[in-house]
Amino acid sequence: MSTIEISIIVVCHDMSRQMRNTLFTLSPEYQRAGNEIPYEVIIVENASDNNLPADLIESLPANFKYFRREETSVSPVAAINFGLEQATGPWLGLMVDGAHMLSPGVLHFASKTRCMSEYSLVTVPVYHLGPQEQHESAADGYDEGRESELLDSIDWRHNGYALFDIASWCGANPRGFLAPIIESNCFFAPASAFNDIGGADSRFQLPGGGAINLHMLRKLGTLPGLEYFCLGGEGTFHQYHGGVTSNVSRSQLQAKFDAQLQEFWRGGYRHLERNPVIVGSFAPETIDRLRYSSQCMERRFANCRKQGWQVWPDDAGLTQDNQS
Repeated sequence: MSTIEISIIVVCHDMSRQMRNTLFTLSPEYQRAGNEIPYEVIIVENASDNNLPADLIESLPANFKYFRREETSVSPVAAINFGLEQATGPWLGLMVDGAHMLSPGVLHFASKTRCMSEYSLVTVPVYHLGPQEQHESAADGYDEGRESELLDSIDWRHNGYALFDIASWCGANPRGFLAPIIESNCFFAPASAFNDIGGADSRFQLPGGGAINLHMLRKLGTLPGLEYFCLGGEGTFHQYHGGVTSNVSRSQLQAKFDAQLQEFWRGGYRHLERNPVIVGSFAPETIDRLRYSSQCMERRFANCRKQGWQVWPDDAGLTQDNQS
C-alpha cells in the first residue's frame, strides 16, 4: 500500500444520518482522483444514543479508520486531539463538524497545493443546505425530512457540484470566498503546523467546542512562513442536525463563544485577513458563487481605499503577538 499523504480527521456526535452522506463524499468513489491520492479518513465519534450503525462502519472503504470514544465533555476538543494523534500522513485535514458534505474536488485540489508549498493552510468555503442558513430555515419548517427530500431531488452522488444548486452561503462567510473567510469546516495544513499550534486548545470546553474552529484557523493562518490557499470552486455543505450552533436560537451560546474567544487573544480576536491564492476550477454550478464573490470583493477594495485601510492586514506583517 502506498504511503499515506493526507490524513483527514472527522469528528462526529449524534449524527448518523448526516455522517452516512459525509463519509460517502470522502470516499474514493466520489472524490475526484480519490484512487490516485494515498489518503486516510479517521472518524472519531463521541458516543451518543445515535451512534453510527454497524452496517455503515462495516461498509467503510479500506482507507477509513473508525474510533468510538466515551466522552463526558460536551466539547469535541479531546476527540480532535485524539484524531490528530492517530493520523499517519504528513499533511492533515480537519473537519470539526462531521455534518459537512464535500464537493468532489476537495482532495484533488488540496493535494495540488502541496506542489506549490509544503507549509501551507488550505481552506474550503462553507455552505448550508437549504434556502437559508439553517437556524433561519428551521423557523420556516426546514428539518431533516425536508433536507432529505432536497437531497433526493438532485443526483449528488454522481455530480457532487449539484449540491451548490440547493445550498446557501454560510452566515460566517456572507461575502463569498474572495473576501476574508471567517470560518472553514474543512481545512488542511501540515502535521508540523498542527503541532506548532499545540493541536486543539483544551480550554475550549463549551458545547460543541465553542469557537475552537475559529481559534485554530487563525492560529494556523498566522504562523510565520505559512502560505494561504483557498479552494474557491469547492465547498462543504452543512446538513441539518441538532447541533448547538446551527439549528437553534444561538444568541446566548454565541455570546459565550465570543467572550471566550476574545479572552484568549490579547487585543481581541479578529478573523484571518490574508489574501488567499485561489486554487482549483469552477464547475458550471459554481459560476454564480464566483460572480457574487467578485462583486463583494470589488466593494471591499473600494471601501478600503476610501478609508485608507489595508486590504489584507495579516499579510502586511504576519505575527502571533496577539495570541495568548
